[in-house]
Amino acid sequence: MRFQQIISGLINGNAYASVAVGLVMIYKPTEIVNFAQGEFFMLGAYFAYFFYATFHPSYPVALLISVLLVGFSGVILERISLRPLILPD
Repeated sequence: MRFQQIISGLINGNAYASVAVGLVMIYKPTEIVNFAQGEFFMLGAYFAYFFYATFHPSYPVALLISVLLVGFSGVILERISLRPLILPD
């Protein structure tokens, strides 16, 4: 039971650290807080589940596809809504 709790804590901590690093990587260069960070994290989980359950690829392939789709979604969001907010120097 304790080993399972340790692994679960490490997985949760990794998820929290990934979200925190993503927030810092967006905030530092743009100085804009991206409140959609949690939604993108959730979107990646939904994409991975959808591809894994629907098309039955291997789990790493479903994760790779979901990472690519979430990255593409992030680029689209940045170009449409965040880029116009950055004032020129």
